[in-house]
Amino acid sequence: MQMTDRIYPQFATHNEHTAGAVIHLAGKRRDEFEFQGLHGTEEALHDVIMAELDVRCRIYARVGAHRDFLAYLVRRLLENGANSSFVHQIVDDDVAPEAIARDPF
Repeated sequence: MQMTDRIYPQFATHNEHTAGAVIHLAGKRRDEFEFQGLHGTEEALHDVIMAELDVRCRIYARVGAHRDFLAYLVRRLLENGANSSFVHQIVDDDVAPEAIARDPF
């Protein structure tokens, strides 16, 4: 974050703890980096980051040959489809915000 005159940091995450750490480290320099997320998996987190924290987010879609894409897609679906995943919990009204934001360790 101290070399944004030479690089443009981009953080691909759907983890709220990682996003929070990056935002904390950036301080007031929220226009000098962006978050990235895979289309269809992180919209809820990135919507909040953009609307409430005024941080840029780039949503991307994986492209390539079908044989290369399938393994990638299955891995992402398994990660984000798990009941314990942040992406699943953030849209579940029965899960308290405190439970979502708890320290995973």
